Amino acid sequence: MIRTRFARLNAIALAMAASLAWPGAAQAQSMGQAYVDIATHLAIDGKCKYLDPARQQALALTLEELDPAINPANRSLINQRLDQVRGVVATKPCGDPVFAGAKTAISEAGTYYQAVWSGRVLALGNLRSGELWATWTPVSGVKASAASHFLKGWGASSPGAEAQLLSAVRPEARRAMILNCAAQSSEAAKCPAITPAPAEGEAARAKAWVARVERFATKLPGARLDGQPVLPEGIASWGSLYTPISLEMALVPGLPKMACKVGMTVVKVEGAKATLYNPRDGFAVGEGTVSPMGAALTITSPQLGGPGKMLGLIGCQG
Repeated sequence: MIRTRFARLNAIALAMAASLAWPGAAQAQSMGQAYVDIATHLAIDGKCKYLDPARQQALALTLEELDPAINPANRSLINQRLDQVRGVVATKPCGDPVFAGAKTAISEAGTYYQAVWSGRVLALGNLRSGELWATWTPVSGVKASAASHFLKGWGASSPGAEAQLLSAVRPEARRAMILNCAAQSSEAAKCPAITPAPAEGEAARAKAWVARVERFATKLPGARLDGQPVLPEGIASWGSLYTPISLEMALVPGLPKMACKVGMTVVKVEGAKATLYNPRDGFAVGEGTVSPMGAALTITSPQLGGPGKMLGLIGCQG
């Protein structure tokens, strides 16, 4: 198996982001190698199931995007190589030494391309929220916060990687949207001018590109398309959570539970420790300290009015 390294992943991803037009010969050659690597990863993962849905989708969509860049003269060689890979995968168990290092390599590639596609989702989501003409990417619009959440975690271990990736995908996303603005926007009169002029077939490729980003966005966790709150991962029910209220209200006896809604903060209490969540996405947004005050619970948290601010807690329900 050909092991995919971070440097090559980065070079291929940035080359993909450089232009929606057809690649040059050298770029096409490197993309051909990436095609073999990713197809090999997917063949092994199809049997051994190393990837979660988002990373598997990231690799599959990247392979789909790379396919047109394969030099027809090289396609038969690539197909021969992949036939050999599929033969090995069909006959060897996942624990066979021939697959040594496969799980790590496949996971690294899946995670990296998840970052690439998450960057694209974020770029489309930001365009939708910031430009009146960018109206036709509803899934990316909703899932942009989930993409940002993933990228922040991914970039924490590679300083500068998130900024480098986003600087490449923003112009790619903007051009892809502008190329199809007149045909798809509900505000077509506000479409920006297309400069430079599109290459032959570029608008069709841009339309397919945006559609792939939307498909990837459906695999992301976080906000729901119907706008309903998202139960945080690992929480059994809304009834096990609390929400902050004023201390005066918390001390009122017999106060009924409040419905958990988007826009609130919800709190998981474990002894004196509190974890704060945003129910729009189900992501953790902070921590706090819980203490009793008579029959009520109180909370202090930097995310709830500063370190010295004390609030009450009331039970939450779905």
